[in-house]
Amino acid sequence: MDTTIFRKWKLGFVSLSALALLAACGTDNDPLPDTETPDTTEEPAEDPADTENGTDEQTDDQTGEEETTDSSDTAGTEDTETGTASEGLLSMTFQISLEDAVQTFHDTFGETVNIEEVEFDEDHGEYYYEIEGWEGTTEYKLDIHANTGDIRKEKTKENQDPDDEILEIENYITPEEAMQAAVDASSTDFVEEWTLEFEDGRPVYDIDLQGADDIEIDAETGEVH
Repeated sequence: MDTTIFRKWKLGFVSLSALALLAACGTDNDPLPDTETPDTTEEPAEDPADTENGTDEQTDDQTGEEETTDSSDTAGTEDTETGTASEGLLSMTFQISLEDAVQTFHDTFGETVNIEEVEFDEDHGEYYYEIEGWEGTTEYKLDIHANTGDIRKEKTKENQDPDDEILEIENYITPEEAMQAAVDASSTDFVEEWTLEFEDGRPVYDIDLQGADDIEIDAETGEVH
């Protein structure tokens, strides 16, 4: 009787051991389920100093562009403003002198045509000698560009005043000397235009000054009238 019980107990123990072994093997063979490990890596915080530097560099770049543009605009303005025209005729030089203009007048109308008036002035940014003369019953007028020598206008008409005077330009002071004398006698040095003509029977330079009264300079003596 005891022997039978012992065998049953032994058989049950072996069966339990086998089941335990099978369970252990099954556990080892089953793959572990895939598990994603969350990415806990944090982006490095942006350095405030780097942000400030970047902003400063961007600002500097923008400022540089604006300064370059302003510099270009200023340079163009300076090129215009430094032109001697802004300082009046006395500071300007021209390719065609009064003598050259007179020669062009005579080449156009003839050496025997008398000159009675010469005006030098500006028209739309260009400067011209406007010379008037006469011979017999005919009057002549010629406008000559002060830098190119080109003729802008040529005109003849009947002489209405046969007693016109004759300018002897080769015997007079130069326009530059006349302008300087006028400036010395005035409160301004800005000459706008001048005219060589007869006034009360005497040849004079009538100097037109900016912001001041016109001044007459004797064309023969250089004296201020």
